[in-house]
Amino acid sequence: MRSVRGLRSLAMMLALSFALAGCMQADNFETAMTASDQAFKDKQYDSAEKGYQTAVDFAEQTYHKGEGESDLIQALQCLAECYSVQNKFAEAEPQYLRAAQLVESKVGKEMMKTGKLSQDFDKWVSVLMSLADNYLAEGKFDDAEKTYKRVLNLEAKLTNPDKVLKAEAQYKLAKCYAKQGKPKDAVALFKTALSALERADGPRKQLVMTDALEAYAQTLVELKQTSEAEKLSERAKEMRAKLNVENK
Repeated sequence: MRSVRGLRSLAMMLALSFALAGCMQADNFETAMTASDQAFKDKQYDSAEKGYQTAVDFAEQTYHKGEGESDLIQALQCLAECYSVQNKFAEAEPQYLRAAQLVESKVGKEMMKTGKLSQDFDKWVSVLMSLADNYLAEGKFDDAEKTYKRVLNLEAKLTNPDKVLKAEAQYKLAKCYAKQGKPKDAVALFKTALSALERADGPRKQLVMTDALEAYAQTLVELKQTSEAEKLSERAKEMRAKLNVENK
């Protein structure tokens, strides 16, 4: 008679097999995305990667018929994220870039028709942030700088900008400056970002502030300002511990 642990292991293997089969044998966009999302959630990234590519292929066919633009953008983003979590930043870059171009085109068309800010404007900013983050991870600091600045320029057009996202773009741009040997610009922008985060609200505030403090502390270490860096690191450590407790 099988043990309970053995039965659970068998069930997990069967579930994984079905998820993998779903990615490989999907016959439409929806089934490809569903199976890939499950594989991604289970950290089966090779399978998820293949499934998202299948979803992109399905969406491409529909897109070339003049439909399915949103599906293609979604699939490209998911494929890019799947590459990114595996540190395959070079593979992620063209996916993010194409998604950003598609959203930009869609936003432009809608704004031309209505004369108003498109409902997809926030999605455009979000994809650009992901693209900029990918450039930063790749070490393409000039490209990252340009893209973060573009995010900030777009946010400035909004009546009610996302203050947390704006501050996030600022501190990441500061990281770019530090990597490019512009310490004064980096320090000034880190201070601006942290000041803005202190006044901001939103569910992501604490996480973004923790990341910003850690990045600023690292920059100060590189500038030999260890005393101030230690203070920031300690504050970030306390915030990180609190976040970990809250997320359990």
